[in-house]
Amino acid sequence: MRFHFILTVLLPVPEGTSYITIEGTTTLTPGATRQTAYSNLLILLRSRHNLPPETRLNTVFFALEPNELPGVTHAVA
Repeated sequence: MRFHFILTVLLPVPEGTSYITIEGTTTLTPGATRQTAYSNLLILLRSRHNLPPETRLNTVFFALEPNELPGVTHAVA
Protein backbone atom coordinates (compact mmCIF):
# COMPACT_ATOMS: atom_id res chain seq x y z
CA MET A 1 0.00 0.00 0.00
CA ARG A 2 1.27 3.48 -0.88
CA PHE A 3 1.56 6.15 1.80
CA HIS A 4 2.27 9.86 1.61
CA PHE A 5 4.71 11.19 4.19
CA ILE A 6 5.97 14.53 5.46
CA LEU A 7 8.90 14.68 7.87
CA THR A 8 10.34 17.91 9.27
CA VAL A 9 13.35 17.99 11.57
CA LEU A 10 15.29 20.68 13.36
CA LEU A 11 19.07 20.35 13.46
CA PRO A 12 21.94 22.37 14.87
CA VAL A 13 24.09 24.31 12.40
CA PRO A 14 26.97 26.73 13.06
CA GLU A 15 24.59 29.71 12.69
CA GLY A 16 22.04 28.28 15.14
CA THR A 17 19.40 25.83 13.91
CA SER A 18 17.88 24.85 10.57
CA TYR A 19 14.76 23.01 9.43
CA ILE A 20 14.73 20.25 6.83
CA THR A 21 11.51 18.83 5.36
CA ILE A 22 11.15 15.86 3.05
CA GLU A 23 7.90 14.59 1.56
CA GLY A 24 6.87 11.96 -0.90
CA THR A 25 5.31 8.54 -1.15
CA THR A 26 6.54 5.17 0.03
CA THR A 27 5.23 1.62 -0.22
CA LEU A 28 4.81 -0.29 3.03
CA THR A 29 4.43 -4.03 3.17
CA PRO A 30 1.69 -5.73 5.18
CA GLY A 31 2.70 -5.87 8.83
CA ALA A 32 4.94 -2.78 8.59
CA THR A 33 4.74 -0.36 11.50
CA ARG A 34 4.74 3.44 11.76
CA GLN A 35 7.97 3.11 13.79
CA THR A 36 9.69 1.23 10.96
CA ALA A 37 8.46 3.77 8.40
CA TYR A 38 9.64 6.68 10.60
CA SER A 39 13.08 5.12 11.12
CA ASN A 40 13.49 4.46 7.40
CA LEU A 41 12.43 8.00 6.54
CA LEU A 42 15.01 9.42 8.98
CA ILE A 43 17.64 7.33 7.16
CA LEU A 44 16.37 8.73 3.84
CA LEU A 45 16.51 12.31 5.14
CA ARG A 46 20.07 11.82 6.42
CA SER A 47 21.09 10.32 3.08
CA ARG A 48 19.51 13.08 0.95
CA HIS A 49 21.19 15.79 3.02
CA ASN A 50 24.53 14.03 3.69
CA LEU A 51 24.02 14.08 7.46
CA PRO A 52 26.19 11.67 9.44
CA PRO A 53 24.43 9.28 11.85
CA GLU A 54 25.72 11.19 14.89
CA THR A 55 24.01 14.45 13.82
CA ARG A 56 21.36 15.22 16.44
CA LEU A 57 17.92 15.72 14.89
CA ASN A 58 14.73 16.82 16.61
CA THR A 59 11.53 15.79 14.88
CA VAL A 60 9.14 18.72 14.58
CA PHE A 61 6.49 17.09 12.38
CA PHE A 62 5.80 13.60 11.06
CA ALA A 63 2.75 12.55 9.03
CA LEU A 64 2.13 9.20 7.37
CA GLU A 65 -1.23 8.73 5.64
CA PRO A 66 -2.62 6.41 2.97
CA ASN A 67 -1.87 8.06 -0.37
CA GLU A 68 -5.16 7.03 -1.95
CA LEU A 69 -8.11 9.24 -1.09
CA PRO A 70 -11.33 7.33 -0.38
CA GLY A 71 -14.01 7.80 -3.02
CA VAL A 72 -11.72 9.60 -5.50
CA THR A 73 -11.39 7.80 -8.82
CA HIS A 74 -9.31 10.40 -10.72
CA ALA A 75 -7.40 13.60 -10.16
CA VAL A 76 -8.95 16.93 -11.10
CA ALA A 77 -6.62 19.40 -12.80
